[in-house]
Amino acid sequence: MQLDAIVLAGGESSLALKKMSPQNNEALIVIGQYPMILYVYQALIHSAYVRNIVICGPLEALSNLLEKNERLYIVEAGNTTIASLSNGLEGLEQIGTTEKILVLPTDIPFITAEAIDDFITRCQETNADFYYPLIRKELNDEKYPGVKRTYVKLKEGVFTGGNLMLVNKQVIKPALSKAKEIIERRKNPLAIVRLFGFPVFIR
Repeated sequence: MQLDAIVLAGGESSLALKKMSPQNNEALIVIGQYPMILYVYQALIHSAYVRNIVICGPLEALSNLLEKNERLYIVEAGNTTIASLSNGLEGLEQIGTTEKILVLPTDIPFITAEAIDDFITRCQETNADFYYPLIRKELNDEKYPGVKRTYVKLKEGVFTGGNLMLVNKQVIKPALSKAKEIIERRKNPLAIVRLFGFPVFIR
């Protein structure tokens, strides 16, 4: 299974981040020796599943930072996350994209090719239009103690999101308006659940 990936790298640095880094864009914040976007890009390049990679962000800065690669395409970010996703989709459509697309943010510098491949392998076990990983709180705390995350309590336990999405390209555009609402509420799990109706909210 081969698929294309879109990296959303247009996020502006928060005031808290600007106190630690002069960069206006999160993707360009240096962690260790390299800008954050490089860690995500390297993980994608070494994935066994990922074919083409579209990065939506500051065009000039990313073009100067990333070496030219026939699998890499850089497009300008939009004013919102959804606008950036739309730009990424348009970029992929120009070169002919895969049926399913991996979407991920730039602020996950600990991501690895192995983690990406594991996620995609698990996705292939089920036929669906949308896939999103959930991680148990105790596992996340064990791996990254002290890291602040947004958690939601379900009947199976307490979970946080895994920051990757695998989406059928045929359902992305019709769902963009709903996706905008979800992203606006991303730090409030109950607000997200309310978008899907009372039965889901009760569960």
